[in-house]
Amino acid sequence: MVVNNAMWGFKTMADIFSTTTEEDAWRLCENKGVKYIFLKTTHQVEGDLCDFWSTFKNKPERPEYQLEYKDIQRVSREEYRNWFYFWLQDHLAMTPRGKFGASTGFRIIYAATSVADVLSPFFLFERVRGARLNIAADPGSELVISLELKAAKMDLAYKATKNAGADGKVSLKLPYANDYHKGNISIDPFYRLDFQKNGRRMRAKLVVNDRAIVEGITLSDSDLEFVE
Repeated sequence: MVVNNAMWGFKTMADIFSTTTEEDAWRLCENKGVKYIFLKTTHQVEGDLCDFWSTFKNKPERPEYQLEYKDIQRVSREEYRNWFYFWLQDHLAMTPRGKFGASTGFRIIYAATSVADVLSPFFLFERVRGARLNIAADPGSELVISLELKAAKMDLAYKATKNAGADGKVSLKLPYANDYHKGNISIDPFYRLDFQKNGRRMRAKLVVNDRAIVEGITLSDSDLEFVE
């Protein structure tokens, strides 16, 4: 455990939870050796606690027992709602918020049991490298990729969009494996893709295995199954 009830690791938690981009959160997790994040959805963090996070993230690195609660820096609720923590808790890293898009390097691997259509009371997220998908499309056109999954008894949807560059290349990372069915998580058997190539609208399926997600394996057009 990186953070414990004696408050050791509090700055590490504050640094990670108050980041404003997924890239910064991922990098800090890697540097601090954080692979999993336990998250309660029933407890909304407001007020003094996020003020403490904002204060501690600006403190210099030092042993945790030397950090003191003083000169608390107040943070607005809107600023807090653009933090990594809020994106995880209220958006489950699946939809955009602030500078966050759909997740590329964090996935849900466990959901606590809940009744039908009720959000699980807590989730376990895992930091992964993510599978890299490189494909060709019409320059400037938009690629949409989506995936359905079930967490406990609630249906969720992952959806990411990316525009092709001037060279027609599209590159994005995916965090979920289609063969992952553990921890009350059930993943759809394939991703769905919708994009334009050579002036035609293309629809395709993509199957990504867990090894590709964990190790960051690169996939391409040849891994797609095109559908009518």
